[in-house]
Amino acid sequence: MDPRWLLRWEVMPSLPAFHEYMVPIVSVLRREGRPLPIQELDDLVVKEMGLTEEQLSVPHSETRPDQSEASYHMTWARSYLKKTGWLENPKRGLWEASGDASLDQLDPDAVKQAVHDTYSRGKEKAQDLLELELEEEEHSNARVGIKLARTVKEAFDEAKRAGQIPSRVLVDQQRSRFRERFGPDALSKLDGEALLLHMHARGNHDSLVYWLEFKDDEEFGGWFGSITGGSALKFGLYQSAETQEWATGTPQKQVPLALEGAIAIARRQRDQLIAAHGVLSTAESDPNPDFEQIQADIERLAPDVGETIWGHKYLSLLHPTLVSAFHAIAYQRYELTKLVKHSSEKRYENARYFFHIARQLGMTMFELSVTLRKLFGAPRSCWRVGTLGDEGSFWPQMRDGSYMAVNWPLPSFGWLDDNPNSREVLADKLREALPGRPPQVVTREVNELVMFVVTAQVGDTVIAMQGQKVLGIGRIEGEYTFVPDEPFPHRRAMQWLSTDEWQQPEREALRTTFRPIKKIENLLQIEARLLGVEAPSGVPLTPKPASAPLMPLSGIFQRIDAALNRKGQVILYGPPGTGKTYSAQGAANEILARSWFGVPASSLTEAQLRELHEEASSLISFHPGYGYEDFIEGYRPIKAESGVAFDLRDGLLKRLAARAAKQPKRKFILIIDEINRGDVPRIFGELLTILEKDKRSAGVLLPLSGQRFALPENVLLIGTMNTADRSIALLDAALRRRFGFIELMPDHLLLGDASVAGLPLGEWLRRLNERVVAELGRDTRNLQVGHSYLMHEGRPIGSVARFVDALRDEIIPLLQEYCYEDYGALQTLLGKDLVDSKLQLIREEILHASQQDRLVQSLLSAYDGITATAVAVRANVPSEEQQPDDEEEEQVDG
Repeated sequence: MDPRWLLRWEVMPSLPAFHEYMVPIVSVLRREGRPLPIQELDDLVVKEMGLTEEQLSVPHSETRPDQSEASYHMTWARSYLKKTGWLENPKRGLWEASGDASLDQLDPDAVKQAVHDTYSRGKEKAQDLLELELEEEEHSNARVGIKLARTVKEAFDEAKRAGQIPSRVLVDQQRSRFRERFGPDALSKLDGEALLLHMHARGNHDSLVYWLEFKDDEEFGGWFGSITGGSALKFGLYQSAETQEWATGTPQKQVPLALEGAIAIARRQRDQLIAAHGVLSTAESDPNPDFEQIQADIERLAPDVGETIWGHKYLSLLHPTLVSAFHAIAYQRYELTKLVKHSSEKRYENARYFFHIARQLGMTMFELSVTLRKLFGAPRSCWRVGTLGDEGSFWPQMRDGSYMAVNWPLPSFGWLDDNPNSREVLADKLREALPGRPPQVVTREVNELVMFVVTAQVGDTVIAMQGQKVLGIGRIEGEYTFVPDEPFPHRRAMQWLSTDEWQQPEREALRTTFRPIKKIENLLQIEARLLGVEAPSGVPLTPKPASAPLMPLSGIFQRIDAALNRKGQVILYGPPGTGKTYSAQGAANEILARSWFGVPASSLTEAQLRELHEEASSLISFHPGYGYEDFIEGYRPIKAESGVAFDLRDGLLKRLAARAAKQPKRKFILIIDEINRGDVPRIFGELLTILEKDKRSAGVLLPLSGQRFALPENVLLIGTMNTADRSIALLDAALRRRFGFIELMPDHLLLGDASVAGLPLGEWLRRLNERVVAELGRDTRNLQVGHSYLMHEGRPIGSVARFVDALRDEIIPLLQEYCYEDYGALQTLLGKDLVDSKLQLIREEILHASQQDRLVQSLLSAYDGITATAVAVRANVPSEEQQPDDEEEEQVDG
C-alpha cells in the first residue's frame, strides 16, 4: 500500500465496524414496516446512527477511492443478516425485516460468528459470495461516488441560490395544468377531428404539440427538456400552414393524408400514450422499479410513440419520478458518461441511473436533470490525436508546450472551412504535396484536417495517443494556429489535465491522426481517469445482439441497389448540390457492408471498413484528360538504361475486376464522379460492348495486351452527373442504354423546419428554385440550387455564419453563372437589397454574420408571404435532438 494512503487513514474519522450497523438496519426496517430500497434504507440508517458527512466521505480503499466505506459496511451487514434469517431480500435492491424476534436477541457478534462458521465449513460459500458481489454491484453501479456526489450537490445548491431551479410547488402546478389539458383522462374524452386538432393543430398555441415543443411562459415553463428543432414530422403528423393539408412519413418522403387518415393516426397515438401511462402508473407503486421491464412493456404497448422524443417528454410530465427530463438519447448518454455510468440506446432503461442518483442525492429527477445541464452542458465531442511523426514521438513537445499538433507538410490551413469548395482545394494541395496517395486516403486526410481545424471546438476533450496507448487527456483551449519552420506546425492550444499513461480499453481509430472517440468503454475510461475514480466494469444495460437481423435498404439507397441489381451500373444525375456523390458513397458503403460482412455500414469495425476501402471499392473523377489507358490499360513511360521505355499497365477498372474475379460471391463497386466531364466513349472503349449484365461473361479482346477481358458480374458501377454542365440527352446513346438513371433534384423537405435567424431554409430554397425555373428560360429545371448547400454532415445548417458562407461562396456564384452576368435576372432571384442591377454588383457589406438581421430581412422581403410560414416566426434555438448523436461513420487509414 502507498505510504501516503496510510497517512491519510491516520487523519480520517473513525467508522463503526460492519457488524455495528446490524441492529440499526433491523430497527429501521421494523419501524417502517415495509420493504425499503437500498438507498432509502441506507439514508435512514445513517440518520439512526448519527453518522457525519465527514464519516460518509471516507473512501473504501486505495484502489476504489470514490466509493464510500460506510456503504460497503452496510452492504456486508445486510448480507450477514440475510444469511442468519433476520432480513429478506424479496427483490434485487429491496429489503425487509423477517421474523418477530426481539431486537434484544440480535447479537451482531453471534451473527458474524455464525456466518464465519458456515464459510469455514465451505457450505454454500461460493453462492453467498456471489450474492454479495451482485448486491454490491447493484448498490454501487446505480449511484455516483463520493467525488461526483459532492460535485453535483454543490452545483445544485449553487443553482438554487441563483434562482435557476424552479420551486417544486411551481413545477408541480405546471405539470398539473398539463395533465388537465392533455393527460389520459382529457385525451380519452375526445375523438375525431376534435382529438386530431387538440393534439396536432399547427399554429394553435393550445395544442399538445405546441405545449411540448414551444410553450414557455408563466402557465407552462420551458424547463422540462427541449425537443425543438428537426422536422415537424417527428410527431408522426404534420399540417401544412399554407394548405392546411395533413401528411405523415419523413421529410424525405412525405405521405399526404385525407382527414380520416390523420384522425386514425392521432387516435392510435392517443391509445398508445394511455397504454404507456398505465405501465408507468403500475411501476410507480414499486419502491425499486424494474426499468428494463418498463422499457419492454412500453415498446410492446406503444411502438409508435414510446421511443419518440415527444412521447418520452409527454410521459415524463405525467411520471416525473420514473421518466427523466432528458428526452434525446444523445443527451442521456452524454450526461451518464460524464457521471461514469454505462448507458443504452433505450430511453426508459437509462432512467434507472437518474432515478437512483436523484434518490441518493435527495433531489427529484427534474432537479437532477436541470443541475446536470448546468454542470455539463450540451454534448461535446471527444477526439483522438496521434503523436508520431517521421522523427518519432512528438508528445513531449505537445505536453510541455500545452498544445496538440498535426504534421501534414503544407502551409497554414487558416483559410480552411467545411464546404465542398474548400475541401476540394485542400484535396488538390494534398495530392500535389504527397503524390501517389490513393483517393480514399486523400479523402480521409481531408476529413481529418477539417475536423482538426474547423469541427473540433474549444472545450472539447482530446486524448493524445500512440497506437492504443493513451499518453494524456486534455481540453481544447484555442483555435487553429500555424507555426512555420517547426515540426508539427499545425496546432491548437490545450490544457492537459492528465498525463498518466494507460491502454485504451477498446481499439478505436488507431491508424488515424485526428478522429472522434465514440466507443462507450473508451469514453467512460476517460471520464474516470479525469475524476480519479475507477471506471465501471461490465457492459451496457442492453448490449447489441451479436447478429441483429439486417433491415432492408430504404429510400435512395434502395433505388440505387435495385438499379444495380437490374442493370449493373447506374448514374445519379441532377443539378448541383443535390447530394449525388453523398448518395453514391452512402449506398456503396451499405451494399458492400452487407455483401462482405452481413452487417449494416454503421456496424462495421475499423478493420472491416479499411478492408472495404482497400479491396472492395474505388473512387475516380472523370475529366477531359482522363483516358482509356487510365481506365482499362495503356502504355506508360518508365526510366530505362537507354533513356525512356514504355510499360503496359492495367488501369483502374481492370485492377478492380481482377480482384472481383477472385471473390465472385462478394460485390465490388467503382464510383465515377462527374462521369459526364470525360470523353466517355473513348474512356470505356470496347468495354461498352460487355457492360450489359447478360454479355459480361463473353468478354472482349483488348487491343493493346491481346488479353481477353471479361467484366465480372459482381463489379458494379455508380456514376454521378451534374446536369447543369450537360444534359443526359447529350450522352452517348449506347452508354445511355446500358446504364440505369436516377434523378436527384433539390428537395427542400430535407431541410425540415430548420431556420436561421427566422429565415425558414426549406421554404426559402423552394421559392428560390421556383423563381430560377420561371425566370431563366430554357432548360432551367437543371439549373436549380441543391439542398446540400444548406446542409452540413447530413443535417440542416444551424448557424448564421454557415448560412452566410454558403450563400456568399457557393449559392451566389452559382446563380451568377446561371444568369450569365445578367444582374437584372440576379436581382429578380435574390432581391434588390442584395443585388444592385444598375451598378452590377452584389452588396457585400451585408454578407457577414454580424449583419444577420439585415441579410435575413432582405431575403424575406424578396419573397412575399414567406414570413407567414410557421417556421419563420420561431427562433432557431438548438435543441437536444439537433446535437451530434455519434453516428458519424468513421473512416480509418487505408
